[in-house]
Amino acid sequence: MQQLFNQSSPYKRLYLRRFARDTIPVEGISARKFLEAAQNSQDPSVFFGVYKYFQQRNRRARGSPAFLKGTTQERIFVRKFSN
Repeated sequence: MQQLFNQSSPYKRLYLRRFARDTIPVEGISARKFLEAAQNSQDPSVFFGVYKYFQQRNRRARGSPAFLKGTTQERIFVRKFSN
């Protein structure tokens, strides 16, 4: 997945996000893996889009955009997004 984010055009990244959204049950997507790949892409807009996607998923699933306390997402990615 990391290679796809790094070597793809913005259009391919958009296609990959839509593909994941439309084909993988939202509960089955690993936020950590997608956020790591987005962070490693060194493209702030990719990280922002992926982060916001998972906040929306959290809101639909639990009624809050927050990541669960103590998870990698909560410890690392929320801090990165806040900076």
